Amino acid sequence: MRGTTVKGLRSTEIVATDETGTVLAATFESIEPPSHRSHPVTTVSHSLADLIPESTGSVECLMRLTNGFSGYLVVVPVQSGRALFVVRTKTTVDPTLQAARLRTLLRDPVAACAGEHPMIYVVQEGRIVRALLRVNSSGFEQEFGVDREFRLPGEVPPPVGLALHTGLGDLPALYAVNGTDAVYRLREDGVPDQRIQVEPE
Repeated sequence: MRGTTVKGLRSTEIVATDETGTVLAATFESIEPPSHRSHPVTTVSHSLADLIPESTGSVECLMRLTNGFSGYLVVVPVQSGRALFVVRTKTTVDPTLQAARLRTLLRDPVAACAGEHPMIYVVQEGRIVRALLRVNSSGFEQEFGVDREFRLPGEVPPPVGLALHTGLGDLPALYAVNGTDAVYRLREDGVPDQRIQVEPE
C-alpha cells in the first residue's frame, strides 16, 4: 500500500464513501515511533456538500487512479450533467481531502466504473463506455475522449459493477457483473471472452 510521508503521517490513500454516497473519508496511519507494533489511525471525513459544493446528489462512481498516478476519480451529478473530480489526500499538520474538477462533463448517470489511468470504463444507460482520460501530476485534465462503446453479449441485464484486471503476464481483462449469478469477462476492447457461472453456496 503506497503512501506519502509528511510529519509522521502516512496517507494510506484509501478513500471511501458511506452508504449514502454523501460522505467521503480517508485514513491516515501514524508511522512514529517505529518501535510500536500498532500505529494510531486517523480518519478524516468530509461531506460531499463541503468537498464538492456544486454536487446535486450522491457519488455515482469512485475509482482509484493507478499506473503512476496518485488520486481518486469521483463522478457526481451537477446541474448540467455528471462532473468528474480528482480527489487526493493531503497529509499536512491537519490531514484533509482536496478535490479538483476536470473539464469533462458526462451527460448520463454513471452506474459503475473501473480502469487504470489513462484508460477508464464507465457504465451509462446500459452500455459500457471506454474513454481515454489523461490527468497530469498536478491534477489537471490534459485529454479526454470516448474510444469505444459496447454492451454485454446477449439479452441480459446491464452491468452494475466493473473491475479491470491488469496482472503481470496476463492480457488486460474487464470483468462485469449485472446482478445475476454470472460474471462476464471481456477483452479490454469490449470483445466477449468468457461467461463465468457462479455456483450458489
